[in-house]
Amino acid sequence: RALLDGETVHHDGKHFTVQDAKLWDLPETAPPIGVAVSGPRSCALAGRLADLVIATEPKAELLADFDRFGGTGKPRVGQLPVSYDPDR
Repeated sequence: RALLDGETVHHDGKHFTVQDAKLWDLPETAPPIGVAVSGPRSCALAGRLADLVIATEPKAELLADFDRFGGTGKPRVGQLPVSYDPDR
């Protein structure tokens, strides 16, 4: 979100480091941020920080956890993986 607000971002984390990141051409309206969830920890993160949730499985408990952690009233998206192979 800081990047979308025009801020210069620095991050030195466990998995990656970012120095002086900045978006120069900001969108007129910031896009919604969605988080894909598959369990309680990701639901907690999405409930607190995301604008919408992306459920990776049709499990009611994912959305219940999302609501419990602050997601009530936020949009919900279901992921439906589809694969096509003409040889099968």
